Amino acid sequence: MKQQFDNKPEILTPADEISIFYHWNINPIIIEDQNLWEADEILLYYPLTKNKILEGVIEYYWNNSEEKKIINDYLSTFIIDEMDTDLKNLYIIRYKNFIMKRNELKNIVDLDCNNLNIM
Repeated sequence: MKQQFDNKPEILTPADEISIFYHWNINPIIIEDQNLWEADEILLYYPLTKNKILEGVIEYYWNNSEEKKIINDYLSTFIIDEMDTDLKNLYIIRYKNFIMKRNELKNIVDLDCNNLNIM
Protein backbone atom coordinates (compact mmCIF):
# COMPACT_ATOMS: atom_id res chain seq x y z
CA MET A 1 0.00 0.00 0.00
CA LYS A 2 1.08 3.59 -0.56
CA GLN A 3 2.75 5.05 2.52
CA GLN A 4 3.96 8.52 3.36
CA PHE A 5 7.19 9.21 5.22
CA ASP A 6 8.84 12.25 6.79
CA ASN A 7 12.22 11.07 5.49
CA LYS A 8 13.16 9.17 2.37
CA PRO A 9 12.57 5.49 3.15
CA GLU A 10 15.18 2.85 2.51
CA ILE A 11 14.33 0.21 -0.07
CA LEU A 12 14.37 -2.37 2.72
CA THR A 13 13.31 -1.56 6.27
CA PRO A 14 13.20 -4.26 8.97
CA ALA A 15 9.75 -4.68 10.52
CA ASP A 16 10.71 -7.24 13.18
CA GLU A 17 12.83 -10.40 13.50
CA ILE A 18 10.88 -12.31 10.84
CA SER A 19 9.80 -9.68 8.33
CA ILE A 20 10.92 -6.68 6.34
CA PHE A 21 9.25 -3.89 4.36
CA TYR A 22 10.14 -3.47 0.70
CA HIS A 23 9.64 0.02 -0.81
CA TRP A 24 9.57 1.06 -4.47
CA ASN A 25 8.27 4.04 -6.43
CA ILE A 26 9.90 6.23 -3.81
CA ASN A 27 9.12 9.86 -4.66
CA PRO A 28 9.14 13.23 -2.92
CA ILE A 29 5.74 14.87 -2.47
CA ILE A 30 4.47 18.12 -0.98
CA ILE A 31 1.36 18.15 1.19
CA GLU A 32 0.25 21.41 2.78
CA ASP A 33 3.71 22.97 2.33
CA GLN A 34 5.33 19.94 3.98
CA ASN A 35 8.03 17.99 2.12
CA LEU A 36 7.31 14.28 2.47
CA TRP A 37 8.12 11.04 0.72
CA GLU A 38 5.68 8.55 -0.73
CA ALA A 39 6.36 4.94 -1.64
CA ASP A 40 4.61 1.69 -2.39
CA GLU A 41 5.20 -0.76 0.42
CA ILE A 42 4.77 -4.48 1.01
CA LEU A 43 5.64 -6.66 3.98
CA LEU A 44 7.74 -9.74 3.24
CA TYR A 45 8.99 -12.58 5.42
CA TYR A 46 12.51 -13.92 5.60
CA PRO A 47 14.35 -15.47 3.88
CA LEU A 48 14.29 -12.67 1.33
CA THR A 49 14.81 -13.57 -2.33
CA LYS A 50 14.41 -11.70 -5.61
CA ASN A 51 11.58 -14.03 -6.59
CA LYS A 52 9.76 -13.48 -3.29
CA ILE A 53 10.00 -9.70 -3.72
CA LEU A 54 8.75 -9.87 -7.32
CA GLU A 55 5.83 -12.12 -6.36
CA GLY A 56 4.87 -9.71 -3.57
CA VAL A 57 5.07 -6.67 -5.84
CA ILE A 58 2.99 -8.36 -8.56
CA GLU A 59 0.39 -9.43 -5.99
CA TYR A 60 0.27 -5.81 -4.77
CA TYR A 61 -1.22 -4.90 -8.16
CA TRP A 62 -3.12 -8.08 -9.07
CA ASN A 63 -4.16 -10.95 -6.85
CA ASN A 64 -3.86 -14.45 -8.27
CA SER A 65 -7.48 -14.53 -9.47
CA GLU A 66 -7.16 -11.19 -11.28
CA GLU A 67 -3.93 -12.28 -12.94
CA LYS A 68 -5.51 -15.55 -14.12
CA LYS A 69 -8.57 -13.71 -15.45
CA ILE A 70 -6.46 -11.29 -17.50
CA ILE A 71 -4.51 -14.21 -19.00
CA ASN A 72 -7.60 -16.38 -19.61
CA ASP A 73 -9.51 -13.51 -21.22
CA TYR A 74 -6.56 -12.89 -23.53
CA LEU A 75 -6.24 -16.57 -24.45
CA SER A 76 -9.97 -16.76 -25.16
CA THR A 77 -9.49 -14.24 -27.99
CA PHE A 78 -7.66 -16.97 -29.93
CA ILE A 79 -10.23 -19.68 -29.29
CA ILE A 80 -13.66 -18.06 -29.48
CA ASP A 81 -14.19 -17.18 -33.13
CA GLU A 82 -17.49 -15.35 -32.69
CA MET A 83 -16.25 -13.08 -29.88
CA ASP A 84 -17.32 -9.47 -30.19
CA THR A 85 -14.48 -7.45 -31.77
CA ASP A 86 -14.63 -4.69 -29.16
CA LEU A 87 -14.45 -7.23 -26.35
CA LYS A 88 -11.61 -9.03 -28.07
CA ASN A 89 -9.68 -5.78 -28.44
CA LEU A 90 -10.35 -4.91 -24.80
CA TYR A 91 -8.92 -8.26 -23.64
CA ILE A 92 -5.86 -7.85 -25.86
CA ILE A 93 -5.17 -4.30 -24.69
CA ARG A 94 -5.69 -5.25 -21.03
CA TYR A 95 -3.25 -8.16 -21.42
CA LYS A 96 -0.63 -5.99 -23.17
CA ASN A 97 -0.92 -3.38 -20.40
CA PHE A 98 -0.58 -6.14 -17.80
CA ILE A 99 2.55 -7.55 -19.47
CA MET A 100 4.12 -4.09 -19.85
CA LYS A 101 3.44 -3.19 -16.19
CA ARG A 102 4.68 -6.59 -15.03
CA ASN A 103 7.88 -6.12 -17.02
CA GLU A 104 8.33 -2.63 -15.55
CA LEU A 105 7.95 -4.06 -12.03
CA LYS A 106 10.37 -6.87 -12.79
CA ASN A 107 12.96 -4.35 -13.95
CA ILE A 108 12.52 -2.31 -10.74
CA VAL A 109 12.88 -5.39 -8.55
CA ASP A 110 15.86 -6.69 -10.57
CA LEU A 111 17.67 -3.36 -10.20
CA ASP A 112 16.96 -3.13 -6.47
CA CYS A 113 17.99 -6.73 -5.88
CA ASN A 114 21.21 -6.30 -7.88
CA ASN A 115 22.06 -3.17 -5.89
CA LEU A 116 21.30 -4.94 -2.61
CA ASN A 117 22.95 -8.25 -3.56
CA ILE A 118 19.72 -10.21 -3.18
CA MET A 119 19.53 -13.38 -5.20
